[in-house]
Order: sequence, then structure tokens, then C-alpha cells
Amino acid sequence: LALSEYPNEIKAKITGKGCVSVQAEVNYHLDTAAALEDLRLDIDLKPANQRFKCSVIILKPCVSYTGVGQINMAIVEVNMPSGYAPDQASFLSFNIDNDSGVKKFEIIRNQVVFYLTNLSANKVCLPFTIEENLVVENVANATVKFYDYYKPEVSISKSFKAEDCEVNINVPA
Repeated sequence: LALSEYPNEIKAKITGKGCVSVQAEVNYHLDTAAALEDLRLDIDLKPANQRFKCSVIILKPCVSYTGVGQINMAIVEVNMPSGYAPDQASFLSFNIDNDSGVKKFEIIRNQVVFYLTNLSANKVCLPFTIEENLVVENVANATVKFYDYYKPEVSISKSFKAEDCEVNINVPA
């Protein structure tokens, strides 16, 4: 069965007696450069409270996919700056449902991982609070990585500094 397009689903109805084996194989060339242009990642940082300056930060990564169709499962990995940890109470407000696009999230050591479903051109923002729990000198940049779960080679990463919160920065592309 030769297909001119790549459908998401193939249905077959088989009748008779005996044994059957069905195999599907898809071969394609992925233009990674073009696919990367379809991923959008923005990071907003701002102090949660002017009194605490950058010791408590609202970190808001926002993602979207501007390519054809949608990404069925996208991953957003947010690494914490040195000396910071995610405030677990700030995750209580997340809607884990199909409407929000957030299927689940995990806090794994010094990283927050979001699993998003059916991601399209509609921007999905994932705001949460991080708190400084240890004063560290010369804090290295932290990173946010956004990628397609089924095509991890199609990914985009951006770095940010905790000190950037003082100016309510939007990390440029």
C-alpha cells in the first residue's frame, strides 16, 4: 500500500483464517533547520516581590509550534540556576488537562519537566516561582530546552541568568 501523504492513522479490516503480519515503515528526510524555525521559546523573568528582588523569581517559559499541524507531545525542560529551587506550591495552580495542553509535570532534582500535548501555534506559558535557597557567587546561566518528544533532534534551547529578573527581562531569540 503506497501512500502519497503520511497519515497519523492507518486502518485495516482483515477477514479469513490463518496468520497475518502487518508492518508499517516510514522513511523520510527531516529538514532539521526548517523544523527548528517552527519552534518558539520565550523566557520571562521578574521578581515575585520587589522587597525580595531576585531571591524569589517568577519564571515563565512560553512555547509554541508554528509548523504544519501540531506536535503531539512536546517536552519543556527547565534547569534551575545554581542556588535556586522551584517553589512546589507555585505548581498547585496548573491545569492538568487537554484544554491547557499540560499533560503533566515533574520536579526532578534541580529541573522541572513539562509534558505538553497537541501543541500548535497557540502559545502555552508555564509560569512558576523559583526561590534562592543558597547564595552562590558567579551563578552560571540556566537553560530551558524545548523539543518534540518523538523527534528530539528538533529542539531549541535558551539560557537565562537569575540576575536578569531585576530588569523584568524577556530573553531574546
